[in-house]
Amino acid sequence: MPAPLPISPTILYVDDTEAQRYAVSRVLRRAGFEVMQASSGRQALEMSASGPDLVVLDVNLPDINGIEVCKRIKADKCTAHIPVLQVSATLVNTRDRVAGLEGGADAYLVQPIDPDELVATIRSLLRIRKAEEEARRRAQEIETIYNSAPVGLAMLDTDLRFTRVNQLLAQFNGISVQEHIGLSMRELVPDIDAKIVQFFRHVLSTGEPLVN
Repeated sequence: MPAPLPISPTILYVDDTEAQRYAVSRVLRRAGFEVMQASSGRQALEMSASGPDLVVLDVNLPDINGIEVCKRIKADKCTAHIPVLQVSATLVNTRDRVAGLEGGADAYLVQPIDPDELVATIRSLLRIRKAEEEARRRAQEIETIYNSAPVGLAMLDTDLRFTRVNQLLAQFNGISVQEHIGLSMRELVPDIDAKIVQFFRHVLSTGEPLVN
């Protein structure tokens, strides 16, 4: 069977000017994106619930200001992960851009926008989102390992203080998981062999694992 075609990212483009929506949507489709369109803040909020990969959001909208729309998208746990690219042709000074970014926008571009810059910015934001999702996935995998491992596990910082332990190790040591955090190995086990401490420091300084 042939390999399945890659799924094109979906962009929600929000602008109350029909001609602008047409022109920008055409650029985005030519760049390989699927495009949804909204002409108001309320439509943007409704359509963002469907889970687009990114929102390109004009600041000047007829009902809800685009900066407020962005704040609501980022405040909703179901849509907070969606990157928002804020754009404006009128709010273009530093103060305006700062307001947009502080409102939760992941980037802010001033119109007119060069098509290549627009596409490059979108791709950059999508790469960042993909990296963040991968990091979350790995964190979940580590959490699963910690919760299900049949052995005691711990993480320590460079001072050999516990930053994380699993429940099995906590039971073995006779104190809670939370009580471990911040404790040094010597505080937990005052008579620990100095050679064992040296082994840990060797791993920290070289990055090389020690087996057995």
